[in-house]
Amino acid sequence: MSAEILISNFSVAFVVSLIWAAFGFAVAKAKKEEDFKPEKFLKTLAIGLMLGLISTLTGVDVVMLENMSLTAVLVIFIDKFAGMLMES
Repeated sequence: MSAEILISNFSVAFVVSLIWAAFGFAVAKAKKEEDFKPEKFLKTLAIGLMLGLISTLTGVDVVMLENMSLTAVLVIFIDKFAGMLMES
């Protein structure tokens, strides 16, 4: 993979992450009058950049990575829920 493609995809991931973080902040501000939280903004930005970078390096589509992440979260949730049921 060329450095040009890597930089291009990383740049797109960066811009999309910025837009997504700004949109999320605007929605939260409108609904709850939430103050700007730099750590939340940076976390959203970092997640977007990591997904973009992983997608570029592995050749896996970002949507597929998001679906894989959702599946992992569901497995963890079901495991914890089943553990609670078994303990009670």
